[in-house]
Amino acid sequence: MRPCCRTGSVADNPHANGEAATDTHPNSKADADSHGNSRRSQYYCAVATLWSYLVKCFPSAELKDLKAVLDPVSDQYVVKDDDEIQYGVWRVNQTDGVITPEDIHARRRDETIRGGTC
Repeated sequence: MRPCCRTGSVADNPHANGEAATDTHPNSKADADSHGNSRRSQYYCAVATLWSYLVKCFPSAELKDLKAVLDPVSDQYVVKDDDEIQYGVWRVNQTDGVITPEDIHARRRDETIRGGTC
């Protein structure tokens, strides 16, 4: 993922709404990946990566509205908002931080952002 996510250091994010990486993951297991990053940090980085992409055009987006689940088959995070229709369903690649819209709602948001119409 992006450099902050490889190190797990997101504490300096001024937009984190006071939420620490350890407070965000519903299953707060401190197990680490092969690079020494905790799963909590990876979860938080997946959410923060999508949030930082969305907030450019949707300033009301908040970190607390997004949830991530690791898809063990693809080893990517599936990130969505609580009702799945405000921002849609996205995939965040753990390795390089690439964000991919997965449903019609996410594709519409992505088109708005990429089209520069915000």
